[in-house]
Amino acid sequence: MQKRPKVLATVIGLALAPVALAGEIQEIDLTNFGPFDASGPMRVIYDRDVSGGVAGAITYGEIGWDELKAVDPGIIVYNNVPIYGASQIIADCVMAPRLASLAGDPDRKCNDGFQTHKRYKMSATGVGSIDMVFTVRNVDAVDPIVDKDGNPVANDQDAAVNVYRMIGKLNNHTGGRLGGFRVELGHGLGDDFVKSTAGDGVKIALREEGADPADDLGDNQMAEFPGGLFYGPADARHDWGFFSSTRANFAVDTARLAVDEDSFESTILSSNYSDLFGEWLPLDWVPTGWFYDSDGNPATDAEVAAWYDGTQWLSYDIDAGTGGRTTEVVPQTDIDGWEATPPTIYDDDGDSATTAAGTLYATWNAETELYELAAGGTATNDAMTTTLDGSATLERRPGYQQGPIEDLANLNLNYYIEIGDITTWPGYDLGTEEASFTLRITPLEPASTEPPAWLPVEDADAGDDNGGNGGCVMGDGRSGFDPLLPGMALLGMGYLALRRRRA
Repeated sequence: MQKRPKVLATVIGLALAPVALAGEIQEIDLTNFGPFDASGPMRVIYDRDVSGGVAGAITYGEIGWDELKAVDPGIIVYNNVPIYGASQIIADCVMAPRLASLAGDPDRKCNDGFQTHKRYKMSATGVGSIDMVFTVRNVDAVDPIVDKDGNPVANDQDAAVNVYRMIGKLNNHTGGRLGGFRVELGHGLGDDFVKSTAGDGVKIALREEGADPADDLGDNQMAEFPGGLFYGPADARHDWGFFSSTRANFAVDTARLAVDEDSFESTILSSNYSDLFGEWLPLDWVPTGWFYDSDGNPATDAEVAAWYDGTQWLSYDIDAGTGGRTTEVVPQTDIDGWEATPPTIYDDDGDSATTAAGTLYATWNAETELYELAAGGTATNDAMTTTLDGSATLERRPGYQQGPIEDLANLNLNYYIEIGDITTWPGYDLGTEEASFTLRITPLEPASTEPPAWLPVEDADAGDDNGGNGGCVMGDGRSGFDPLLPGMALLGMGYLALRRRRA
């Protein structure tokens, strides 16, 4: 059944009976976020207010982003997103603030399409709780949902609640395996955190406001590894996943929300992930892969072409109709060809479909994340995009690049947060009509800490500097590992690392 767009109740409906206002999330409270760190880029998340400095503060996580895709602070709240068509069903969400070049025109925000990089990127850097505080105000009833022309739309929203789609990731940057995660709602930071209680105006939800209960998220839909690696069946927007033709996920017992509406926790990791890789890998333990960049644009996702299992390069022959697969060893001649064919810019006819002629203009360097100009010098991808837009002859050409298969460390979290009346929340301010709640995400210890077969023993030991699985990090909150070293030591051959945390 098609979900319905979220809209406000009519003035007539509101006049018939008094209705409590629904809280509307205003913004992320950044007082427990560290300053912008260009080396990530990222912001470290602490267990207390660090507006006066980080001395004594503890961190187990951060919000990061890819400069080719998003901007500081890596997370944003959208309310009452204008409706551009019948397919729009999300009016409110929390997601990543994307570059204008990815957002499109118009920017549909919460409802933008496949591979538009909407997910914000939270990374666990140790095994401990990561708290994000959201400021909320009782103002929703004066902010109607409108269409793209500013006209109010029909009435089927419950005026007493607001439901936010949480469009985010949890990435394992702890330096060791993880056993899963827990999500909780409450109030306060760090040791002062108090879990929310039933019926207090904030809870976890499984569907958008006004949607059919048949559309509820299921046990296997709330925590999924990215579809480019594990997906099926193939459709107009997706190919079969590289490693598996079914989704890899952590299961969640959604039935428990009837007992505890303010938290959920992962249970079993699917075998199509664990059989190949064991428990949830950290970023610096993921295997190395070759990637094919089909459009030649480093800002868009590239497809995995092969991976190194510690002994050989492997790929899969996948039946286009059924998704059935046969493992294949990649011949060295293919590897040699990929090394010789990076993504490039050519001065030709401006048409990337014709590649028989032209002059090399620039070559993408995945390690430096810069184009190396044939005439000398370098250029960022943003600068090159501007140059391409102003040229009738320059064109991007596809190619291959090597780097870590980072999405094996990245988990997509899918859930909703429902906000009701906030007047009973701790710290509610009668003057501003504001209060706040805390979203707490906690990574869980694994049953096994065994390093993977492709990781040399010395690198597994080096990744354990913070006490087995990351521990807590004091002060600036930076993790003590370098995600490039394992692949470089392992391959001993032209390891072109993708340095950005491409989550």
